[in-house]
Amino acid sequence: MESVKKYETQLAMRSDLVLARDKLEDGLLFKDGSEKNNSELATLLASAFPDEKWDEIKVAEQLTAADDVCKVRLLYRDGILIGTASARENRVKFPGQGYVHWVAVLPTLQNRGYGKILVKEVLHTLFEENLWPAILETDDHRLGAIKSYLSVGFAPHCLQDDHATRWSKVFYNLARPRND
Repeated sequence: MESVKKYETQLAMRSDLVLARDKLEDGLLFKDGSEKNNSELATLLASAFPDEKWDEIKVAEQLTAADDVCKVRLLYRDGILIGTASARENRVKFPGQGYVHWVAVLPTLQNRGYGKILVKEVLHTLFEENLWPAILETDDHRLGAIKSYLSVGFAPHCLQDDHATRWSKVFYNLARPRND
């Protein structure tokens, strides 16, 4: 397995577009998250981000009780939480702009369009909250997520001197044939 290079900063992406919400397939349902969802959110986030330690306390601090998070969206399929994303205002780094935060889908259901559905939902929330344009940050190696973000109107937003070079590597890797 190829090692993942960790950088001091994440790559940023920006969107000025609000795309139409997708018609949800039968069995899919959006709900607003709250602290009563901390346990199931911790389980979901731990499975989607195995390099992060998630528990109910971190979920509350980062999402459900955070004063800079406008809304946590939960996506259920047949009553089971399969994904989440949140609308945030990162007042320090991106004041007045919307911030797409902690997008996660169960690993067994990734690459099926659920991430796009979640991101579009959060974009609508940010637009309605007058937090626009939208920004997100991601890691260079999360190629599936980056491909999804590009498909819903996000584009690279270079904030650091090394970002243009890193984005070039990301696009090279996205264009490479995959062996899986």
